[in-house]
Amino acid sequence: MNKQPLPPFSGDDTECVKCGNVGAYTNYRKQGEPIPGEIAFGGGPPERLDRVCARCDYTWAEACIPSSEATA
Repeated sequence: MNKQPLPPFSGDDTECVKCGNVGAYTNYRKQGEPIPGEIAFGGGPPERLDRVCARCDYTWAEACIPSSEATA
């Protein structure tokens, strides 16, 4: 299981690393919710934002913003 921290949220105008398109959808996933199409083992992935390229559907995970930023 990957224990490295997730990259920070990259904003609405992020660039897809696969096709170069600017723009991605965001889906919130709670702790343990499996990656779509996969089965979670050992507690599953952490709380995260699944980003989906608007052009090619490539999906990657990013960290949720800290609580202090969400309420500021």
